[in-house]
Amino acid sequence: MNTWTKCFGSFTPSLGMGNGGEYKDSQLHEQGTYSTAIGNKYAGEWKDGKANGQGIQYNADETVLREGIFENDKLNVSRKLLQL
Repeated sequence: MNTWTKCFGSFTPSLGMGNGGEYKDSQLHEQGTYSTAIGNKYAGEWKDGKANGQGIQYNADETVLREGIFENDKLNVSRKLLQL
């Protein structure tokens, strides 16, 4: 069994999904990005393979879906985006 730990890398399976960032025990940990096959993505902080900390979820067209503080893959505290 291969285990990625204390390293930086990227992984793209054949289904078109992908992720890249820092790994611990073969899971995203600290900073990283996860993209789905249809183009949605989450970029931000991770803990044990789950969105945990400051992060942003994007739609496939790169518009922001959600931004804020995530805990266990769920948005906990939302921040309003500033319109300049």
